[in-house]
Amino acid sequence: MLIWVAIYSTNQLGFYFYWPIQSFALDLIVVPILANLGLWLLRIIYKNNETKLSYWHLVYLILSISLVFEYYLPQHQKRYTRDYWDILMYTVGALFFFLKMNTQKDHRTKKLDQLMVTANNSSVFCLNNSYKPSANT
Repeated sequence: MLIWVAIYSTNQLGFYFYWPIQSFALDLIVVPILANLGLWLLRIIYKNNETKLSYWHLVYLILSISLVFEYYLPQHQKRYTRDYWDILMYTVGALFFFLKMNTQKDHRTKKLDQLMVTANNSSVFCLNNSYKPSANT
């Protein structure tokens, strides 16, 4: 996400990156960013940290992004151009997500979850923001 903000901000200021970065970097990271956001939401909805996105979720995401940004928008907006290399970058980004990022939570977030559950059980902090006063108060 920081890479996108950096590239977008510098473009707005009139600075442009060299061809491979300007053309392909955002296309390469868009699927991992959106897939990670979707995975995070699924884990919240299912309340299961072991949830993973399936192969078909990523295929649907690639097809959706490709249809919108490489087919529909170039036909209706002059700002957008059709580039089939972008679809390849979406696919490479999805492959990276599937192999490296689509895993169970790592040890740091598991420790954080354990801390949150411990705090929840001690009525000091609750995940659902409801306060349960103890008998001593």
